[in-house]
Amino acid sequence: MIGYAQSVALQRINLKHTRNNMKVKAYTLSTCPYCKAFKRFMKEHNIPLEFTDVDLLEGEERTKVIKEAYSYCSGCGFPIIVIGEDIVIEGFNEPKLREVLHL
Repeated sequence: MIGYAQSVALQRINLKHTRNNMKVKAYTLSTCPYCKAFKRFMKEHNIPLEFTDVDLLEGEERTKVIKEAYSYCSGCGFPIIVIGEDIVIEGFNEPKLREVLHL
């Protein structure tokens, strides 16, 4: 059984591990209020984010990225958030993000 101080230390280690080692990638729309809220949330928590505003792309590049985004889910809206290798969150779900990112 671990004590409170050890538990807090482990939570900090888990947070550091999550923030530093889990790649967060998102497919967003530049005009989407949920996408803007998601980007703001990530910035406020100093979590690196790689995102693509799909609506700002054109032609073949846009088609390719949309196809890639929808490969993670079917018929979902934006943002499409991919964390690590296997976690996908459809839409801006703050409680789920806090859980996954150990916030």
